[in-house]
Amino acid sequence: MVLGLVLLAVAIIVTAIFPQHSPPPSQTPSTEEQTTSSSPMEHGPMGRHQIALTFDAEGGDEDMADLLSALQDGRVSATFFLTGKWADEHPAWASLIADSCHIIGNHSWGHRDPSQMEAWEVQQEVMRVEDRFVSLYGTQYRKLYRLPYPVNSAPVHQLVKSLGYHIVGWSIDSLDDSPPPKSAAFITNRILQHSNEDLDGAILHFTIGKPDTVASLPAIIAALRDRGFEFATIADWIPEAEVIPPQ
Repeated sequence: MVLGLVLLAVAIIVTAIFPQHSPPPSQTPSTEEQTTSSSPMEHGPMGRHQIALTFDAEGGDEDMADLLSALQDGRVSATFFLTGKWADEHPAWASLIADSCHIIGNHSWGHRDPSQMEAWEVQQEVMRVEDRFVSLYGTQYRKLYRLPYPVNSAPVHQLVKSLGYHIVGWSIDSLDDSPPPKSAAFITNRILQHSNEDLDGAILHFTIGKPDTVASLPAIIAALRDRGFEFATIADWIPEAEVIPPQ
């Protein structure tokens, strides 16, 4: 209860510092330009006052029930990038993510560094996930790929695109997976310190298995709504990423 009040106070203070206002023209490439390029998409469309919450899963599953409850209570549909290994180790949670109308993307099978792999190995890591996830999660699975590591490699990007995938990065990182461990107050301020211009079309990056991330979500969601934002999934911005399950 005390932590919730502290985070709410942080959200109110940061919101007061950065009030809502109309964003000026931006140099950020359009969504269409980003999705037709082999480079990762790092930002959504401007002018819609939408934000995408994205979560990577390759480690633990701590506080998953609370995470999904926070999203449900906040009326937020998010995008989850799951490794095949994580989904295999936590099948009930992976199914519940899909059943809760969240979008599932591909985060490779074993979270290996693609820059240290042969091309056939990268392809195998991607397609092994697709084969399994299409059968398990149907239309909640989309051809959205998040690199296991931030690899700036044109050959890797082009290979993933050749498999029909859109590579999705992020514009604002919560740093919840970077040492040292981050508190809920740090994560809340890390997101809300940004101006409305920065947040318009932002892709926020979080990690599954971080209790302080989960604790920060209610205050973050409420404060962003107070600033005039709504929430979108990456699939809302890239509808052509839909996968047609085999009949």
